[in-house]
Amino acid sequence: MDLEPRLWRTTRDIILTPSQTSGPLFGFSLLSKPVASSVGSDERNAITVEGHIFDGQGKPLLLEALVEIWTDGQACLLARIRMVSIV
Repeated sequence: MDLEPRLWRTTRDIILTPSQTSGPLFGFSLLSKPVASSVGSDERNAITVEGHIFDGQGKPLLLEALVEIWTDGQACLLARIRMVSIV
């Protein structure tokens, strides 16, 4: 049995296929009002999430992004975040 690696070649040109949008997709008009904070600053178990959102090519996302936050058994929070600064 031949176990040597082989290089496969084709006579056809290889073309890029169109990229696909990741899902699931949500209608932004169906989301609840955006919130900046869901708990008070004195909440003992509160966490802060900070970061940047980039598109698939690594460029800063200039449009709205959907951030989904799940908690341990509580209702999930869907927040529409507007980018306020550019990296």
